Amino acid sequence: MLLTLIKKQKTRFGWRAELIETNHLTGNRHLADVHICFEDWPLELIFLVTVPRSGIWIQGRPTDWHWSNAHERQAVEEYLWYVQSIREEIRLEVTHTRPHFDE
Repeated sequence: MLLTLIKKQKTRFGWRAELIETNHLTGNRHLADVHICFEDWPLELIFLVTVPRSGIWIQGRPTDWHWSNAHERQAVEEYLWYVQSIREEIRLEVTHTRPHFDE
């Protein structure tokens, strides 16, 4: 599975970003909007993501993302945990450009 984290808007405290599930067969799907502090913004690369019960981890380090609400965070983390549990690798592409939507 490929996730895409898109830098959307600069705020006083960091970046507002969009987390998208990128799927070339069924189309891209918006998962959530998150807020990330400037110093926590990852480089524009592709990273390995793991999802233990404590949250989303990138390259073995926990993320400190701020979510719009707890329900949205829980839903995304449970979905990613399920994907990981069926032994599918999760990768995160960090970018500032929006991928093409098939919708």
